[in-house]
Amino acid sequence: RSSLVGSEMCIRDSFLFTALVSAVHVPFGTFIHSAVALLPHAYLLVMVGVAAAVGWIAARRSDWDAPRASRNIGFMVVGVVVAVTVLATLATVDAWRREREARHEVLAALAEVADPADVVMSPDAGAYHYHGDWSGIVTPDDPLPVVEEALRLYGVRWLVLEGDHPTVGLRPVLRGEVQPDWLSGPLVMVPPLPPEDDEEAESDPLPRAALYAVCLEADDPRCAS
Repeated sequence: RSSLVGSEMCIRDSFLFTALVSAVHVPFGTFIHSAVALLPHAYLLVMVGVAAAVGWIAARRSDWDAPRASRNIGFMVVGVVVAVTVLATLATVDAWRREREARHEVLAALAEVADPADVVMSPDAGAYHYHGDWSGIVTPDDPLPVVEEALRLYGVRWLVLEGDHPTVGLRPVLRGEVQPDWLSGPLVMVPPLPPEDDEEAESDPLPRAALYAVCLEADDPRCAS
């Protein structure tokens, strides 16, 4: 019993931390991502809830066989979950494929113009490290002065923006509406997909990806006009 109580306390503390602390500082779904640890408990609770709901209905309907109804509805729920999981997996794999295709041009350009020790700021630092072995940090979802401060703090040399992961300060940069003096023009610009190839396309979609040089020194030739 003591181990069960300890597990319940651990789950409670994890839930409270991810809901009240992490989610406040990171707007891109920190709570959702960290809550994956609660999924096994959620699956079990769903089945318990099905049995409880069937029992509640069976107590009010004399023609219901509670054990049989619980079993049949449980199978139905599992079937629906499996079907949704398959569809969600296919959609996720397709989204990853599109992201990988957009990043291919950026990674190729980085391989040509950047030094191996350069730091890259991007929406997915892990992906750029995995596919290109680039050290990097994640673009903060903050105004441009905060972005610049992060660039200087970590000595970032290159900035990658992606249309699927826009941020508050950098969305106008990706659209070409704003160009800070510490940033070059786009060295690579991957255009949006044609509307017929993108079911979720906006009327004025952002480019899929773009690469910029970060020039924190006034005499950096990479940002010379």
